[in-house]
Amino acid sequence: MDDDVGANRAGREVPPDIEETWAELRCAYYRERVAEEGSADDYVGLVRAMLQLHGMGVNDALEEAFGVLCDAVDRHPRSVSAWEHVAYVSSVTRRSEEMANALAVLERLDPTSRVLAAAGELRADDSRQWAHDAHERQWNLLDEAGSGDADTRAAAVAELERWARSFPANSTYAVNYALGLLAADQPAESQRVALAAWAIEDGSFADAYNVSLVLRETGAQDEGRAILMTAMERASSDQERQLVAEAVAEDGPG
Repeated sequence: MDDDVGANRAGREVPPDIEETWAELRCAYYRERVAEEGSADDYVGLVRAMLQLHGMGVNDALEEAFGVLCDAVDRHPRSVSAWEHVAYVSSVTRRSEEMANALAVLERLDPTSRVLAAAGELRADDSRQWAHDAHERQWNLLDEAGSGDADTRAAAVAELERWARSFPANSTYAVNYALGLLAADQPAESQRVALAAWAIEDGSFADAYNVSLVLRETGAQDEGRAILMTAMERASSDQERQLVAEAVAEDGPG
C-alpha cells in the first residue's frame, strides 16, 4: 500500500514552472517581512527561497542570497542559522575567507553546529584551494573595478567593500577596496579608505606601498611620500626596491 501511495505522489509531481512561481512568491513574501520587521528567521526564509531559485537555474539568485546574508548577520550577529547559511553559501561560491570567518563565529555561538561538524571533514587541500581562489578573486575584482563598463565597475567595487566590511581587521581587503575605488575613479573615497586601512596595516611592504600609491594619486602627497619611505624600509627583494625607486623618481623632489 505504501508503494502505491509513493507511486501516486510521484505521478503528481509539481511542474517546474509552478515550483519556480511558488519560490518567487516566497521570495516576495520574505522580502516584505525583511523590510517590515527583519527578524533572523525572515532573512533565513528569504535566503532559502533564493537558494531554491538558484537550484532551478535562476541567474544571480546565489549572489543575491549572499548579499542578503551579509545584511542578516549585520543585524543579527548572534543568529546561528544565519551564520550557518553564510558558511554554506560561501562554500558554494568559493568565498574561502567568508567561510572561515563564519565557521569561527559558529565555534563561539554553537560548537555543536552541524555545519561545523561537516566543515571539520574538509581536507586541507580543499582549504588551500579556496584560499588560492579567494586571492584570485581579489585580483579579478581589481581588474573589473577599472572596467570601461559602469555596471561592471560598480559591482566590483561593491564586492570589494563587502570583503573589507566582513573582515574589518584584515588590512589587505581594506587596501584592495581603496585600490578598487581608485581604479573606478573615486579618488576622494579611495583616499579616505586608504587612510583607514593604514590604521590597521599589517606591517607588510604591500600595505605600505599600496597605501602610499593611493595617497599620492589622490593628492595627499606628503602623507603618501612618508608612507613610501616606510615601504622602502620594508622592501626585502630587488623587485620591491625597484618599485619604490620608480615611485620616488616619478614623484620627483619632495
